[in-house]
Amino acid sequence: MGMDDLNVILEEIQLRQTRFSRDESRDANFYNWGVVLTLCLSGGATIAGSFTAAGSPVPPWLGPALAGLATIWVGIDRALQWGPRWMFNRGRWAAYESLRRRINTLQLLPSDADRQAEIAKIRQLFVELPKDHLGVPGVATTTPRTK
Repeated sequence: MGMDDLNVILEEIQLRQTRFSRDESRDANFYNWGVVLTLCLSGGATIAGSFTAAGSPVPPWLGPALAGLATIWVGIDRALQWGPRWMFNRGRWAAYESLRRRINTLQLLPSDADRQAEIAKIRQLFVELPKDHLGVPGVATTTPRTK
């Protein structure tokens, strides 16, 4: 395996990192804004529920409705697992970044034999790493599908 093979691996790493970065950004936004939404709905339900006096400007159904919406949103968040998917994509990106850095520091190894041994390890890690992609929370199973 020569440097041309490593360049192909580097290109593929870049593609995968771009995908994981995009997915991480989407899942992080859904998760974090979902937390904000849940807190606003819950807080609104609490505040609306405190206006129970006759003639209150707040309709009596508003507190329970906001609490119900908060509950529904929490259920959606749990079902789609945005938080765990966010962490999964961060971990996958970091794993490929580690591999990319190992390739970029090959020239620092003292001997050609050491470089060849490291290239073999890099190649093996590159082949093994996608097997971890099967465990995306809320999306994929931990075993490959068969026909």
